[in-house]
Order: sequence, then structure tokens, then C-alpha cells
Amino acid sequence: MELFGRGCLYSLIFVGVMFVLAIMAGGHITIPWFIFLPIIAFIWYLAYKKTNEKD
Repeated sequence: MELFGRGCLYSLIFVGVMFVLAIMAGGHITIPWFIFLPIIAFIWYLAYKKTNEKD
């Protein structure tokens, strides 16, 4: 359950950062699927590693 919460938190932080970048750029940020999916996979991998470090 901790992994899920950490992964969701990291994903929300990523979305928030992208939202702020879009506001600063004054437009839309379009991320293709073949870039977005590996980023999400990497975020969840970081959450997995962080959770396993704790144990």
C-alpha cells in the first residue's frame, strides 16, 4: 500500500511540475505517448526503489 501511495504522490508531483511549466510557457505542452509512458514507468520504479530501501 505504501508503494501505491508513493507512486501516486510522485505522479501528482510530475503532473504539477508539467502544469507549472505549461503556465510559464504560456501554452500547451504536448508529450507523446512513447515519451510519457516511460516517464511514468520510471516514476513508479523510483517509488518501488524508495519503498524497498526502507525495508
